[in-house]
Amino acid sequence: MSMKDAALRFAGAIETELIQTRSDQMELGQDLTEKVNRLREEVKGVKAELRDFKEAQASHNEAVMQVLIDIQRKLSA
Repeated sequence: MSMKDAALRFAGAIETELIQTRSDQMELGQDLTEKVNRLREEVKGVKAELRDFKEAQASHNEAVMQVLIDIQRKLSA
């Protein structure tokens, strides 16, 4: 095998490896993007649940306060 053939094979092998590396990077980037998007959706869900909880808690606190006021009025009467 001549030096030229060896050089062409070597260059071809490097080119193939670079193409594979780039393909792997693109696949990993896509996987990461999908994971980030899933996480974003989960965070949105948790935020919505937390907001609902806070609203329910505020409503509950108002009801408890009203009961305490009613008890205080009856005890004062």
